Amino acid sequence: MKKEYKYLTLLFLITVVFCGLFYGSMMKQDHTYAIVEYQKEELLRFNIHEDAVYQVEGAVGIMNIEVQDGSFHVFDVDCPNHDCEKMGWIDSDSLIPMIVCLPNEIVITLE
Repeated sequence: MKKEYKYLTLLFLITVVFCGLFYGSMMKQDHTYAIVEYQKEELLRFNIHEDAVYQVEGAVGIMNIEVQDGSFHVFDVDCPNHDCEKMGWIDSDSLIPMIVCLPNEIVITLE
């Protein structure tokens, strides 16, 4: 292989590695805020890095949201099936970064 092709190949590989690292760092987002929506209207926006407890009212009752150490979950929800409570704690690394309560028509998503 000629010397100039070796340099071009090396330059190409270095470029690909740096582009991959840059793209990977851009894809990793550090979510800070969560948005609580009821019937597609924003009820509440909170910082997940500030510990707090919130209460919102949905179609069938009250939903309590606890925020602690950069994550949140719902508890004591007035709904028939309590599937939203079973979703557990949500944070920036969660595979599904949202909690949905269908009976209450409430969706909490990370922004």
